[in-house]
Amino acid sequence: MQSAVPPSLEIGPVAPAERAAALELLLGDWEGEDRRRQIAELLQTPADSATWDTFLAARCGGRIVAVTWGQLQPGRVAGLWLPRSAPGASTSMALPLLEALCRALQARDVQIALSLLFETQQAEMDLLARGGFARIATLEYMFSPEHDFPTECPDGGLEFVPYEPATHARLAAILQATYQQTLDCPYWTAARAIDDVLAGYRAAGVFDPRRWLVVRHQQYDVGCLLLADYPDRDQQELGYMGLRPELRGRGWGIQVVRHAPGLCRQAGRSRLVLCVDAANGPARRIYQAAGFHTWQRRVAHAKILQR
Repeated sequence: MQSAVPPSLEIGPVAPAERAAALELLLGDWEGEDRRRQIAELLQTPADSATWDTFLAARCGGRIVAVTWGQLQPGRVAGLWLPRSAPGASTSMALPLLEALCRALQARDVQIALSLLFETQQAEMDLLARGGFARIATLEYMFSPEHDFPTECPDGGLEFVPYEPATHARLAAILQATYQQTLDCPYWTAARAIDDVLAGYRAAGVFDPRRWLVVRHQQYDVGCLLLADYPDRDQQELGYMGLRPELRGRGWGIQVVRHAPGLCRQAGRSRLVLCVDAANGPARRIYQAAGFHTWQRRVAHAKILQR
């Protein structure tokens, strides 16, 4: 049921001239230099980008008293900046503002709205629950520094075949197969079309088809490995690794993971990062055995806006 909007409250897009001030409010709890850097980066979004249409403000008497933003991402996903109220303003408009944002995202064909929170942000989690969001996973962020990269990979007879546009359907098929019986964010994977998933992975960092790999064994596609490059952060991301369910438990998972640091080293990056569902014990054990260390945890909440 939609929450009641106070008669004096008006909700609508932030005007171009208001964006800098509205971002200051949105990121009000960030540290000074980090806030300035992030705002400068966000303001580089093209002025006519559709994602500004889902940067919303609540106004009372023409004055902005709260803001929220659903940043449109490839793959029919939007990442949320939750409602933040101006100092001294009532927090009662947070729920109607969140609901208005979800309607605006739905109108732009967004399928899933996603929010990542620290485990201490209980008030924000309560707001998401009231807004119809489900808690879908606790995500564990892991990294491997260059000095922990293996100097050689075990030879298990696996072959790594780079992606080509002509073989897109092949990669999509093996990715779909690896999703069967997955323990990694099953809510998320079950809800999305494979082409939307691949569009999201492609938009991460700097895309290089040589780092999207179909894993083969004896001329048979058994899994895939997807990496993204972030030269400005001196790192690469292991975006996804998966094997067909009937082929798990053979020790191939760690062989696939250990192939990634070599690619990272070839690119001249000093760190490899990844994110894994904390409930996915087998994957976490593989990553730990491959030299990855946990540095942060976030709680993921999602709302399916349309099928």
